[in-house]
Amino acid sequence: MGPSPSWAGIAADDRFHAVPIAAADNPVLSRIVEQLHPQIHRILYRTFSTLLGGRNTIEHHDQLVDVCAGGDALAAAELSAQHWSELGGHIKQLFDTNQFTEDALA
Repeated sequence: MGPSPSWAGIAADDRFHAVPIAAADNPVLSRIVEQLHPQIHRILYRTFSTLLGGRNTIEHHDQLVDVCAGGDALAAAELSAQHWSELGGHIKQLFDTNQFTEDALA
């Protein structure tokens, strides 16, 4: 049995974000991301599994690839900021609706 769509989405998200992290060639950034991975995965699993952010995330990533391929650093920075802001709103909604309680995560 293969991974659930939620875990497949998270694996794809990991691969996507590994590209700029590797390009940054910043060992501190790499270490911070590695340390936060368990928490990030927990949040992303809830986000993708409830479809709060899965579709938006894919669309944001597609747009980001396009502007990066075009060499537009300013647009890439703006899209990244928008993406993280929206994801932050989804995470806040999960906390506000108690979806991070032990029962909800079981």
